Amino acid sequence: MIKKISGIYLIKCKANGIVYVGSTVDIKFRWGQHKRSFRRNSIQSNRHLQKDWNEFGEEQFEFSIIEEYDLESGNIEELEKIEQHWIDFYKSDNREFGYNVKGAGNTIHSEETKSLMSKAHKGKVISKQTKEKMKQGHIKNGKVSLKLKSPSLKTRSLSVGGLKKRSNKKKKEVE
Repeated sequence: MIKKISGIYLIKCKANGIVYVGSTVDIKFRWGQHKRSFRRNSIQSNRHLQKDWNEFGEEQFEFSIIEEYDLESGNIEELEKIEQHWIDFYKSDNREFGYNVKGAGNTIHSEETKSLMSKAHKGKVISKQTKEKMKQGHIKNGKVSLKLKSPSLKTRSLSVGGLKKRSNKKKKEVE
């Protein structure tokens, strides 16, 4: 069995020197995910990195491990702190130097990206089996993790069965 390598990795465009810093529990698997996504010109990938991948070609990108991390003696939060250190070091969250959109462990999509993702999914038929799997993905320890955001409601965390209920201001029924 091949041991997974956890840690921080770097994707560098040799044509312009711009970098992306990431962290993962399985570096080899994550690099494969990136390559597949870029080759498919996937909307899920980083659009600036994707643009340069398309413009310069796969051969102009190199992947390297910056720092290995032993997850057995550490945790994800510590891994994200180390990732943030390297994002700061390379200034990869500055568009001039890097492809990172946000700091470590954060995936926050721009309104433009949200719109593109929405358009890509319009008209898709989702099977009952897939819906059930999606539903199960939001259930942890018998609790439903649901966050609601709207201009009129503050973010709220709700659970099924009255196990936990935190809310601000207005109450809303959850079916």
